[in-house]
Amino acid sequence: MQNSPKGNKESNNFESANKTEKAFYNLKKNPKKSFLSYVFCHFRIPKITAKVVAFIALFVLSIIFIFFVCSVLYINKALDSVNYKKTAVSTVAKNSKCNTKWKRKKNTQVADEVSKNSKGLYFDNKISNFLVFGLDKHDQSENGRSDSILLLSVDNRHKKIKITSFLRDTLLEIPGHEAEKFNHAHAYGGAELAIETFEKNFKVKVNKHCEFDFEGFEEVIACVDGITIKLDADECDYINKFSGSSKKLEISNGEKFLDPKQTLCHVRNRNCIDSDIGRTARQREVIKAVINRFRSANFVNTISMIFKALPKITTNFSKEEILKLVSSIPTYLCYEIAEYRLPKSDEYTSVTKNGMSVLAIDNLDVTRRNFLEFLFESPNITN
Repeated sequence: MQNSPKGNKESNNFESANKTEKAFYNLKKNPKKSFLSYVFCHFRIPKITAKVVAFIALFVLSIIFIFFVCSVLYINKALDSVNYKKTAVSTVAKNSKCNTKWKRKKNTQVADEVSKNSKGLYFDNKISNFLVFGLDKHDQSENGRSDSILLLSVDNRHKKIKITSFLRDTLLEIPGHEAEKFNHAHAYGGAELAIETFEKNFKVKVNKHCEFDFEGFEEVIACVDGITIKLDADECDYINKFSGSSKKLEISNGEKFLDPKQTLCHVRNRNCIDSDIGRTARQREVIKAVINRFRSANFVNTISMIFKALPKITTNFSKEEILKLVSSIPTYLCYEIAEYRLPKSDEYTSVTKNGMSVLAIDNLDVTRRNFLEFLFESPNITN
């Protein structure tokens, strides 16, 4: 006698319920071993599907592992290709509380706000100051003069990125030399003497520095695939005449896309608008354009561009410090950008010294105080 369809259905449901109940019992007894068995029985997934799911899971994990390994190798290769240069003088790396931002020492007190270290240099443990040199050198064996000098400050206290330009013809006391143009310090003693000159005159602690020559600058701009920036007609005409780029700009006011050669020509331009004052303003605009380029890219592309650019610079950052800085890039890109130029137009007089035109600061105490107030935004400045 044949079973009725209804009887077969009830029998199948009973067997299925028994299997599910048994799998659930095993799940309680041995969760790791029986979880998949419970899922497959409960949802009536064929056993062949389990093998497919296991294969897909293994494949995905393999891809993730390969991607992780390749990423680690890529990052290590990029970090190994950076031109590391340890500074030889103590003003940069030794005996300073300011360095607790990068390497905390035992029994070292960290100030909550702006303060002075034992050498009379102002610092804030939430503000990191990086001195950047654009070098004019034709021989890699020489130090070269600093064609551009900027202080890039990451202000975690006020959530700002501060860009300070220095007029390169500013007359300053250079340790071991007579008063000369600021940009001569790098030629005399490299980054060490330039930093010592900066700290001596402006009383601000420098955390780290980086430098690059003209070729390196072009390669850095190439790593970010060029920049978009506002130009006037005269600047466009100057770039077309002197950049050496095969690409020509329309001579008009407005936003323009610049390739690496055009960008270098633009930041070195002293012939359009206020000579070196206008040139430093253009340099700040280019830095902001690079930051905006990072802001418009996704995180992966931003990190990729940064690691491509790293081999083009020379710095006294360590690998660990670079990784720490890069990991914070998404946060820093959200910060407001503030600009400053030193000295300001009403703070200096143009004079001639040893046959050279230089900018003599009228009152260094006043100029320094104005700069410190911009940098630290604190009432605790006594100068």
